Amino acid sequence: MQFKKILNSISFYRIALFFFFLVFFLESLFFALYIREAIFPDEGHHLRLSQLYSETYTNLKNSEESYHLGDIEHIPYLYHWIGGRILNVKKVIFPFVEDLFVLRVFSVILGVVNLYIAYQIVKRVTKEKLQHVLLIAMLSSTPMFSFISAGVSYDPLVFLFSFLSILLTLKLLERNSISLLLSLVITMLAGILTKKTFLPLVVVIIFFLIIKTFQERKEYLNIIKRSLKDKRELRHIIFLLLVTFFFLFLSLNLYLRNIIKYKNLIPSCTQVMQEEDCMKDPEFLRDLALQENAPPRAERLKPYWYIPHWVYLMINTTYAICGHKAVKLSYSQFIRFFMIIILGLIMFVRKYDVKNPKYNFLVILSLFYTFTLMFYVNYQSYLWRGVIGVALQGRYIFPVIVPIYICVIEGLLLFKNKYMRVTIFGVILFVFLYGNIPFFVRNLTADWFFENAGDIRTVLNVKDSLYIINHNIKRFLP
Repeated sequence: MQFKKILNSISFYRIALFFFFLVFFLESLFFALYIREAIFPDEGHHLRLSQLYSETYTNLKNSEESYHLGDIEHIPYLYHWIGGRILNVKKVIFPFVEDLFVLRVFSVILGVVNLYIAYQIVKRVTKEKLQHVLLIAMLSSTPMFSFISAGVSYDPLVFLFSFLSILLTLKLLERNSISLLLSLVITMLAGILTKKTFLPLVVVIIFFLIIKTFQERKEYLNIIKRSLKDKRELRHIIFLLLVTFFFLFLSLNLYLRNIIKYKNLIPSCTQVMQEEDCMKDPEFLRDLALQENAPPRAERLKPYWYIPHWVYLMINTTYAICGHKAVKLSYSQFIRFFMIIILGLIMFVRKYDVKNPKYNFLVILSLFYTFTLMFYVNYQSYLWRGVIGVALQGRYIFPVIVPIYICVIEGLLLFKNKYMRVTIFGVILFVFLYGNIPFFVRNLTADWFFENAGDIRTVLNVKDSLYIINHNIKRFLP
């Protein structure tokens, strides 16, 4: 039977998708259960903030007990507020389970949801099932994506709002809808209440929304008129409007207040606290030490020389592990992933159809976000701290990783020859699968895991796993 017929069969298609979803879930759950504290990026910080929010329903205020966390009063807080509510429920239903474990499982659930939304996105862009399967295979086998989806972090929630915003925008490009439009606005507002770096996505999406709404203004007026006559639809729109205004108020209360009072979206620690109080924050001390020991500004890299370093570090911290412990790619591993990405993008540019509004959106969104991250965030951080690798990690590009992967896949699978397409599909699949779980097995040693877990080879040993699972479950109990 031909490969295309096999792939188009519902059973094979569903089995392939189910397999990658299952592997991703089990892999992330494995990390959530076994990786010890102080490994995932900033996990202790996010855990402590969530615990503080579990004690209040309003915004936190800077205090003596929070100075070691830096400024917690003027920053996006939605993830930590949700984390606080989860811990409140946990105390009632599972009071004996550790906070760390509960919030890690929450991240795993978000990771699976993010993978599903990514699947919905690629279905909106192309009907070709080969591309659907390959996208899910690539995303679920991106090591840092599965790793960060297991730790206590706001990143999985940021990815959720990013992917959902992309999906809703694609739906709006297909059909006009007041409900979809309001849902998208709510999602974007929730995103900027979670992390400041969500703002570049908002800029591009709003740009597309303004153009789309202006072009279809007559139809939107007709939709409003029809909604006024339909009581059920009217109630739904009124509800969405109320939620929109609520999130808009929260967003303005955070960012507009900061701009008016501190002339910045997020003020520095010394703008809102005494320097001696800021010195209690380890991150503040790190940045202070880096600035004091940094080379003269005139000796630092120009933007065009900074780009190769940025690309290398971005790939190395996407397809390896970067937290409070790190594993780097070998040269050959780096080359494999680099060639797949760069060749896919080059081939996509050759095929790119500027008349396709969906690809226009994905391309502009990816480019704008990437260049904003590269020059406005990472390069400015380098100029400030004097060190290239600080605050430069692959997880920061994940809000647009789905559009990037879609473009790469579209470029690599442009060949009409089915044997060429199947060969390329197989090569990409092998590189990503081999670069995921086998990569972890080769590199994660005993000091990555909870006490008595041994290294990952011991953990994966079926005979020893029963003892280790029992030990780790007991660890989360009193």
